[in-house]
Amino acid sequence: MRGLVEDDNLGNMKEGPEFGIVGNASEEEKNKAREGLVKAFLDNFSSLTLEESKELKAAERIKTEEELVILSFANYESNRLMIELGVEPYDVYENNHHIVPRRLYEKIAGPGSNAITFYTKQGGYIRQLPVSK
Repeated sequence: MRGLVEDDNLGNMKEGPEFGIVGNASEEEKNKAREGLVKAFLDNFSSLTLEESKELKAAERIKTEEELVILSFANYESNRLMIELGVEPYDVYENNHHIVPRRLYEKIAGPGSNAITFYTKQGGYIRQLPVSK
């Protein structure tokens, strides 16, 4: 199910998924978990510790126009597949994808890959590759 969630940074309403929380937790605990996921969905910096947020902001570089086009295409294709599978689609915002230097990427994700996502932090990390000439 899709719902409107408030973007605290801008005061605007954006569409996003409504998170269902199941299990034996109290309603208060479920609401707290849901609020954390919604907040992370809109701005995943809010799901990081202060130290993680500072380190990421210092190391992340600005995305190129080409990278923004690729992220937009990936979002479009993900939504198309969700619709095809009968799942309500939602957008993942470009600011929730981070292109970081190898040292920080490997600290976050370990060696051996070039990209990773974290559901609970609603963010994706992409290892910055050397430019080939």
